[in-house]
Amino acid sequence: MAKAGKALKRVLEIYGITQNRLAVVMEVNRSSVFGWVNEVADPPGDTVVKIRKALREIEPAAAEEFVKLFWGDTAILILKKNQIKFSCLNREIVSNHDF
Repeated sequence: MAKAGKALKRVLEIYGITQNRLAVVMEVNRSSVFGWVNEVADPPGDTVVKIRKALREIEPAAAEEFVKLFWGDTAILILKKNQIKFSCLNREIVSNHDF
């Protein structure tokens, strides 16, 4: 899932968002964000959804770009109650987090 780290790194660069700012909004250690951005560790599926949510809070266009870079232009976003489901070809992530 190194694609998440590459997409995140690109989005942070494009929108001038610091790793620290993302970490604060996500309420995680900055070292976790550093690990994802530098492909030291892959964020779990539910964390990818939390990354998108945090980016949306910081800069909505950044969240859209992250989705586009990670899932591609064919990404489908399905909202159902408090559940969010991203589907793109054979990748699927489901989260029960409030969006």
